[in-house]
Amino acid sequence: TYFRIGKYTPSIEHVKTALGWRRANLPANDPAIAISLLHHAQVLNELKRPEDLAAARRDATEAMGIFQASSGLRTEPVAACLGEVGYSWKQEQKFDQAEASYKAALSIRADLANGAANGAGGVLDLHASSNVAETLASLGEMYRDNQKLDAAIDTLERSLTIRLAHANVRPTAVATAKQSLAAFLSERARTENARA
Repeated sequence: TYFRIGKYTPSIEHVKTALGWRRANLPANDPAIAISLLHHAQVLNELKRPEDLAAARRDATEAMGIFQASSGLRTEPVAACLGEVGYSWKQEQKFDQAEASYKAALSIRADLANGAANGAGGVLDLHASSNVAETLASLGEMYRDNQKLDAAIDTLERSLTIRLAHANVRPTAVATAKQSLAAFLSERARTENARA
């Protein structure tokens, strides 16, 4: 709850307590430990301090190993871990590493969404396709931060297209995607005017 309202300091204490209890009482490769590690990585990433970003990558990587051992190499929890690693690298402006992590997460999520769509007669699954759209948006933000504005816009347009498929269910996500794309287009215009 603290995490969702942006109160990261109390959130980190609760997550550390849960992780400590799970490490003390569960087998070393229990998926519940991986869930706590991923939550810890998410909070650390939001603190944005260099030492926290490095710790977030370690936790997300450890969680990913547990998820891979327990549920397979290409699952949503693995993609979530890769997304956190990517976000951490983005915060440190290590754009090549961030891009590689985000693209790995995107590959898994796209496969999962396509598999869900194929099993549902071609209808995109809301959760799986939302994860693809979210990853595309994160990749687009990374491109923006790296001043690759055309790539950012292309990626955000792809994210928006997916979100529009579920506009009646998640109109806020569509509005947010449109707002992000508009901001990027405006930023690109300012950058081009400054160069002229």
